[in-house]
This record gives sequence, structure tokens and C-alpha cells, in this order.
Amino acid sequence: MNNKSIMFRFFVSKKSICRVFFGIIVFLLTACAQIVTPTGGPRDVAPPKAIKSVPPNNSIQFLTGTQIKITFDEYIEINNAGEKVMISPPLKTAPSYKVSGKNLIIEFSDTLKPNATYSLFFDNCIRDITENNAIPSFEYNFSTGNAIDSGVIKGTVIDAFTLKPEKQAYVLLYRQDNDTLPMTQRPYYLTKTNDLGLFTYSHISEGKYKLFALNDKNNNLLFDQFSERIGFSPLMVETGKSDNLEIKMFSQADTAQQILKKTILARGKLMIALKKEASNIHFQLKEGDFSSRFICEHSLHNDTVYLYDKYFSPDTITLYISDRQLLDTFVVSPSAERKSSRKLSESTHLSATVNDAKERYLPLMISFNAPLKNINNQKIKLYKLTKDTNEIPFNITYLDSVRKKIIVAFKKEEQQTYLLKIADSTFWSYNMLTNDSIKAQFTILTEDDYGNLLVHLDNKKGQMLIVQLLNEQNDIVKEQILNESGNISWSNLSPGTYQLKAIIDENKNKKWDTGNYFLKQLPERIIIFATPIQIRAKWDIEEKFIVD
Repeated sequence: MNNKSIMFRFFVSKKSICRVFFGIIVFLLTACAQIVTPTGGPRDVAPPKAIKSVPPNNSIQFLTGTQIKITFDEYIEINNAGEKVMISPPLKTAPSYKVSGKNLIIEFSDTLKPNATYSLFFDNCIRDITENNAIPSFEYNFSTGNAIDSGVIKGTVIDAFTLKPEKQAYVLLYRQDNDTLPMTQRPYYLTKTNDLGLFTYSHISEGKYKLFALNDKNNNLLFDQFSERIGFSPLMVETGKSDNLEIKMFSQADTAQQILKKTILARGKLMIALKKEASNIHFQLKEGDFSSRFICEHSLHNDTVYLYDKYFSPDTITLYISDRQLLDTFVVSPSAERKSSRKLSESTHLSATVNDAKERYLPLMISFNAPLKNINNQKIKLYKLTKDTNEIPFNITYLDSVRKKIIVAFKKEEQQTYLLKIADSTFWSYNMLTNDSIKAQFTILTEDDYGNLLVHLDNKKGQMLIVQLLNEQNDIVKEQILNESGNISWSNLSPGTYQLKAIIDENKNKKWDTGNYFLKQLPERIIIFATPIQIRAKWDIEEKFIVD
């Protein structure tokens, strides 16, 4: 092999290598130029974490004027510090809260009490700035003395009627005990319940305290409005001995009646909302007889009254509203009614709803959105659907004095299908509205479609009890009043989930009574059966209910 031949082969090999190298570079550049969706890591769902505090958390010998600097592991912000940060004992002037990057800086303008432990409770207000993850609760404590107080008081706040947890309710502690405390003085210690109604004081001085729970609507830490709900412990609570308190919140019983709102809902329809139950409400017209002109309807809880003007005439009326004494005057003019009607887009038809049609043990009922003035029975037809469709007889009666509900009574047969046909303009309301045509087909349920419940009531103390069975909508389905042990039998219940409740009727007035702090009266006690009761078709359920 000669030298030319060797040189040529070397030249070709080098050229091939260059081509391969060039191809690799082109491939890499092409790959880099392709648009690919970035694949980030998992979303940050962790709230910020405090990694350093100056002075350290739980410091002692804290001096007035000392600045607190808390450093977190990510950039933060603080929201609604005025409402979300609680300080115990409270200060006259709130501290200032500044954020600098990952640092929260707190400065006090008040002089701090000597030998006192202070707790700053941050309620869901410190968040990161990227994903808005909030710290559910963060606490910083310090003492102006030589030790951090370690007294503990904890418990639960619940609704006195439903027994459900009270979320975000203030819990107030006072060193002294007098009747005007929650109305005139701010608490010495303050905290809030969590979503389970739980509260804990873990850095308070040893001793006894008066305890209140408050739904503070105007954020002044005082019980100064009847609309604010309150709860209290009748006895002083003590650190180390009060670890399982249960405080029941209620709306304060108010004996003074008041008109909260009076308005025109539509032409000829007035609404009067009252502060409390309208058991003694009285109406009088300046001219004419009220009872012959107006239909009066009370709400379920008797705290709202609806008035329907049967005359439906365009004159101006003056209505006096009283409850043992004159409360207010309501002047209704035609122009005010027209203005109200334009705002509310007054309905042009009478609404009618057929209820409980298929129920074996309940009557067929028709509900209306306004009181009836007239019914044309000839336009109502009820058919029994068999091989030969037959029209069957029925009777119509009013279910209520307001004439907004009627019962269509007929002989029901199990598993039989019926057809109810109602022509338009059958029902006429007090304000001359009428219905569209109605057609309802239904098949009557059988006895086997229902269940039965037998409650063995153990009334340990022979108290007067109101025993109620409530459905999933919290409506009272069954109720019985008794003052001894025994069996309660409720039959023909529709399948579903029910709740069994007993009210301790201390004053024997056959209803539940709320509390009254001024009279030091707690709400009447309620006991709810431990588990929901599941009623099934063709089942007989037995339960033992112990009330002590």
C-alpha cells in the first residue's frame, strides 16, 4: 500500500467523523428548539413556618418598648390584623404589625403590666404571598416577669338549641365576678373557638375566673346588643380543674317588643317583622274595622306578621301596631304600593303546589302563595285510573285560618293510581289573581312503604319532657309531652334519617325557653339521642332513650 492510498483513507475517515459530529449538534439544537410544557413540582400547600423569633417565643423579663421580630421560611403578608389578632390581657391600643419580606415586626405603644404573661394569638391571618396558604393559628407568648404563666382552662362552646359547635366565638375570662361584667368591662383574657367549637387557655395565671362566650357583632368585646348571642358558666372556673367545660350560647330573652321592619311586599300585602314572638300583637285601623278588612298570617316562629288587604282598594290607610302599648304606626298609600310593586316585579298568577299526593296516611294538600277568596269546585276533577277511568267524589276544606292551604279529601286505595285535574281560573286570591291549569298523577303508597319506631324512654328524674322526632330538614315530624318513663310509639313514618330530641321543660310551658343572663337563667336543657335513626320501609325500629 502506497502513501497516497494511506493519506486518502485517512482523509475520508476524518471527513466522516466530522459529518457524524455535525449531525449530533443539529439533532441537539432541533430537540432544544421544540416547545415542551414545563413539568413543575407539586403545588405548595404548606403554610409559612416560623423559624426564628427575637426575642424568642416564651421569653421572660420582656420590657415595654421591645420590638418583636418573627422570621418565617417564606415571604408573608398579614391580613385583617385588627380583627384576627387577639391579645391577652387586652391592650388599650393595639400594637402595629409590619411585614418586611419574610419578617413580621410587632411594636407596642402601650405600657405593659408588670409580672404578666401576654399571649398574641394570630387567627388564620399570616399567609404566604405566592399560594395564599394561611397558618390556621399561631401563638407568641412572653412575660414581663420572671416566669411564663402555665394555667390551663379549656372546653367547648355549643349552640344551646342545636348542640352544634360554635365556630369563631369569643371566649372571655374575667378575674372578678359581678353582674355587669360583660356589659361594662373588657375581658382580662381572650381567645376564640376553632371550627369544632373548642377553646384553650394555656398561658394564664393560676386562679379562678368568670367565663363568657360571646358572638360579638360590633367587635367591642362587650355584650351590649340583644342581637349578640351569649353563653356563661354559672360558677367560677379554675385553672387545672376546668379542662372539659361546656358553654351553651343562646340569644338573650328580651321582654321588650320592637318593630324591626315594616314594608309593602306587593299591592295589598304588608309585612311586619318583630324583635320577638308576637304573642300579644294587636292591630287597629284609624278608620274602619281591621278584622273585616285584613287577613292576618303569623310566621312559624310568630315573629313576623303578613297582612293581606281584602278590600284591595286604592285609599290610604293608617295602621296602629301595639303590644300592650303602641309600638308604631304604618301608613300605606296607593303611590307607595305602586312603587313597591314595580321594584318587586309583582306576580300576575296565583301559585298552587300539590303536596303529599302519594302519601297513604297524609291528606292531599294544595298550598298557595296568597290567601284564597273563592274556589270553583266544578273545575276540579279527580279520577281513579283503572281499565275504565272513573271520576270519584271528594271534599275540600281549608286547613288554616289564612286560607292558603286546602285539603282534597277522598278515600285512598293502596297502589291505586289517581289523576287530579284542575282547570285554570279555579282558585281566586284575595287580590284577584288566579291559577294556571294543574295536572297531577300519583299512585298511593302501601302500608309496607312505611316504617315504625318504638322509643323506650327512661326518664330518670321524672322531669317534664318534650320529646320530638325531627326529619333531615329539621322539621318536627312527631312530638309527645310526658313526665314519666314509658314507651312512645310512632308508626307509618316515611323512610329516611331522623333525629330524636328531648327538651327539659323546666317551667312546664310546653316549649323550649332560651336563657337570660340578667336573671342568671341558663337555657332549658336539650338532650339529643346519640345517633341518627334510620327508618326503613317494613322495618320496626326500637331504641332506648335515657334522659337524666
